[in-house]
Amino acid sequence: MGTYSTSQRTRQALIDAAGELITERGVGRVSTRAIAERAGENLGTIHYHFGGKEELFKEVLRFACQAHAGPPLPEVIQGFEDRLDDVQGQVEVVRTVVQHVMQRIFAPDRPPWCSRVLYQVVQHAGPLRDFLRKETIDPYFRAMTGLISRIRPDWTTKEIYLWVHMVIGPIVFHADHRETVLDRFDLDSFPADYLAMLEHRLATDAIRALGLPPEAIQRDDTQDVRPTS
Repeated sequence: MGTYSTSQRTRQALIDAAGELITERGVGRVSTRAIAERAGENLGTIHYHFGGKEELFKEVLRFACQAHAGPPLPEVIQGFEDRLDDVQGQVEVVRTVVQHVMQRIFAPDRPPWCSRVLYQVVQHAGPLRDFLRKETIDPYFRAMTGLISRIRPDWTTKEIYLWVHMVIGPIVFHADHRETVLDRFDLDSFPADYLAMLEHRLATDAIRALGLPPEAIQRDDTQDVRPTS
């Protein structure tokens, strides 16, 4: 058991080191030697645990996308399948989607480098961006666009894409530009009440943008606004 725990710690140390270095230098400027030195491990441990730098970087992306435990978004949406013809069910699923994304990105135990790594990778065409799209971005996007096409079958593809980007954009901005936003608070992390207000505002605006009846939104707004921590 001790050997297994040590092995897991080594793997995680290498993932963390690679993630930190990618955010500092960019994907193309990170060597295996630098990763091993940052992790305090021998160079051979990268090959032993991952087979090489490319596979290590893929594990970095997997960790960045899955650092917070819980079901993936497509499964969350699937849980509302029998309620998508009901207005209140539609309101609840939109709020749940926003909450799910917020909780994953701003989980207290999620290392800050996770969002920065994803930002770095999506900026540059190549195998890693293709991998990230296939593993995470495309399945999530399909789940969200499929959801909105059920709620608003009259919308064009462009209208659906605009809605998705409207919801995700502010969350990604806060994660990618964490330091800039936090400078205004003079804090090292987002206050829980601020994240709760952000979640509530995004969900409410997203529901209104779908053109759902005002009374359904008002009824849902009576729920408590809870911190996402």
